[in-house]
Amino acid sequence: MTKRVWHLCSNRWNSAVTEYCLSAARSLQGSGWETLLTALEDKYCHKRAQSYGIPVSAVGSFKLASLLELRKIYKSFKPDVIMVYGGQETFLSKFFKGAKVIRFRGLDRDVQQPAKGLSYRLSQGHLAGLLAPSQTLADVYKDIEPKLAAVNLGVDGEKFSFQKEALKGQSRPTLTILGRLDPVKGHGAFFLWFSLLKQEWPEGMEKPLLKVIGEAANIPEDHIRGFAEDVGLVEGEDWEFITERVQNIAEHLSATHVGVICSQGSEVICRVAEEFLLCGAPIFVSGVGSLENCLYDDEAGFSYKDLPGDQAVKQLKELLLSSFKEASEDKEARALRSQAHFSFEAMGQSLDQFLT
Repeated sequence: MTKRVWHLCSNRWNSAVTEYCLSAARSLQGSGWETLLTALEDKYCHKRAQSYGIPVSAVGSFKLASLLELRKIYKSFKPDVIMVYGGQETFLSKFFKGAKVIRFRGLDRDVQQPAKGLSYRLSQGHLAGLLAPSQTLADVYKDIEPKLAAVNLGVDGEKFSFQKEALKGQSRPTLTILGRLDPVKGHGAFFLWFSLLKQEWPEGMEKPLLKVIGEAANIPEDHIRGFAEDVGLVEGEDWEFITERVQNIAEHLSATHVGVICSQGSEVICRVAEEFLLCGAPIFVSGVGSLENCLYDDEAGFSYKDLPGDQAVKQLKELLLSSFKEASEDKEARALRSQAHFSFEAMGQSLDQFLT
């Protein structure tokens, strides 16, 4: 029996919500669902869906003016399930009778300011269920929407996997921060902690190296360099800065001993944390958003949420030393365990179980 799912995504940015939509479409394709994705024409979701070979259609907007066009798509495709990723398409989905409508929620405000009971029932009473990217967010809505599921983002396991040869070339204990240069990502505060880590490093061992990989967003590159200079870190000696888009990203992640997610907010959809784990690196996380949900066992890493700075640095030191001493087989085992939680296959199985 054919199962059809129609994804409607009004998100115009290359954001975490767009990432989740695309991963859900790819994962369900792999689980036997006939899939169609409708997105804003020539925006990131539309273009990326085309590049992945996802069947895709495009509209100019998700306003009422587009309802007739969307109804034509609906009648032609005849979906069993409609998955919506934003407010505009959630409203329009009221007009598509006969299919179950599942609303995805994965924004920071969904955690901080969730919909209230009465307003939720009035605006979204037609929904068949709610989908969240983590148990943290699902718990926020469990009293409002009993039909809900927490399904981790699925990541491309072919692109993100442990690269054994990359680790062989890394002789220094290495930490990596990956992500756009933005105040919410917490680079400045972590530079201070890294300088303290260096001071407490065991004598006779080569000092650790910090890699920062990211493109400028809301912080110029010079500001990042200023944060490092303020705490006495020397670029090219204590830390490395990669600001261009990296093609062989899995090699960088496999060559790190600890992946650092020091964000001070957001992180409801934890793509970077998952990518580190899929490449065999344990993670050291701030615990905001859904980050602690990524720590599926004690070997996955450590959350320093609510710890004072000196205690956080102590835990970072222990984690880095432990990972540096690990055999490559241990990192490969971590990468394989992570596949069970964060791969397309794992996402597809969980979504299929929920939707059926």
